[in-house]
Amino acid sequence: MDPEGLMRLARTPIAALVILLAAGLPSTAQDDQAEVRALRDVRGSIVEVRSAPDQDGTIWLDLLIQAEKGERLTIRLAPSVTITEAAFRVNVGDVVRVRFFTEPEPYPVQKIRNETTRGQLRLRCLHGEPLWGSHSHGHGPGGHRYRGSRSRS
Repeated sequence: MDPEGLMRLARTPIAALVILLAAGLPSTAQDDQAEVRALRDVRGSIVEVRSAPDQDGTIWLDLLIQAEKGERLTIRLAPSVTITEAAFRVNVGDVVRVRFFTEPEPYPVQKIRNETTRGQLRLRCLHGEPLWGSHSHGHGPGGHRYRGSRSRS
């Protein structure tokens, strides 16, 4: 196409939009990708079960895991009341398979499978948002009503 034809084309609204996008305006697809957090899978044995209060007074259930590959990791499940409500059990010595987010520490668990009891619990969506909380259908003070998935297989 000749230079004069390009200039006429550039004056159309669609062409102007294409030029602006090509110039590097941020896209929503890039923003969505930024929200996805890194996940990691580990299989190991529970060495310690801890109740860990935060600055707001919420008691969280944390696990110290001895991974098969030798490392020790502290992972965070959910508020203790949420785990109790979901009827999910973990004990020292249980073998678990855990998918967790690689930050912050203690590592937030996306899902956990207790291979000893065959229980499984999904605690967070793939973007890290908890499947419990005050947004869960107004279940009273603290609002830790569990909304995730659990199964026994």
